[in-house]
Amino acid sequence: MSVVGFKASWINERSEQLNLKYIPQYSPVLTETMCIFVFSTSCKQYPFILISNRDEYFKRQTECASQRTYKDQQIVCPVDSERHGTWLAVNLDKNKISVLVNYREKTRILSEGVSNISRGVLPLEAVTTDARTRKDFINELSSKWKGADFLQNIGGFSLFFGDLLTRKFDIISNKNEDDFKFYNEDGIDSKEVKTYGMSNSSYDEPWPKVKTAEALLKAQIEALEKNQTDKDTFIQALLGVLTTSSIEPSASYIENYDDIPKTIFVPPLETEITVDNRFQGRYYGTRTQTVILVDRDDKLTFVERNLHSSDDLSMKPTVQKFEAQLKSA
Repeated sequence: MSVVGFKASWINERSEQLNLKYIPQYSPVLTETMCIFVFSTSCKQYPFILISNRDEYFKRQTECASQRTYKDQQIVCPVDSERHGTWLAVNLDKNKISVLVNYREKTRILSEGVSNISRGVLPLEAVTTDARTRKDFINELSSKWKGADFLQNIGGFSLFFGDLLTRKFDIISNKNEDDFKFYNEDGIDSKEVKTYGMSNSSYDEPWPKVKTAEALLKAQIEALEKNQTDKDTFIQALLGVLTTSSIEPSASYIENYDDIPKTIFVPPLETEITVDNRFQGRYYGTRTQTVILVDRDDKLTFVERNLHSSDDLSMKPTVQKFEAQLKSA
């Protein structure tokens, strides 16, 4: 495994505009990027912990996580090269974090012209906004893209976002009618829920793998506090949680795809795609794993492990690691 240090790279003008056109896909392919994340504020040593897997076609071009400048602010995030958005971002200037998960629609076939706006703009907007409430943030998005129904006209999603130091977070979704109350240090909805995860279902109807990941994260936090292991060992344990698989690749891609709600880690699955295009390829599975820690001194550690970046399964994983001191207001 090679280790790649962080270097500054700059989002170019096409990314800065973020007003990206949807490119229709004409082949009958399985639709959504599948992701999972779980976070916790229950650990004394690391008051904020987040772990995440991104499941995607290995062929889809993606830039590894790096420190970038967006709206004159320092953002750590990976970038989906096809749409120039992201699924996870941390703003070092505002101490904000956001994570996007797509909603798995009932049909596997992607219709044409779903949206001319990528959902990947939402995490960047969430970590750079000055809006103080969810309502203000939604109004800001609607104003920017000139439509009160903007969120209803893009693909299904849930967006988690908030402040890493105050540990107040919120969720917006275009697949849930009920408001989701703020998460703070008293827990979600004042129910003392300090470890919580989401995947590609409605956030109030979590998939089985979310419950499994929550339980495994809790167990690792308990082990850390009992054994007082060092940070690197703890990070490896968290990556182990993200590599927990409950399915075996079979002859049927569709059968494996239907099992994705049960497994945290998706091993390389050989697809049944016969039409060559830049979005889909031969293999689909977990390709990127992320661990984010904030310790008691407000020091951020961001680790990204990229398992696959093409259909060549012989390629070795790479790791990006970034550390920064968060700044109190």
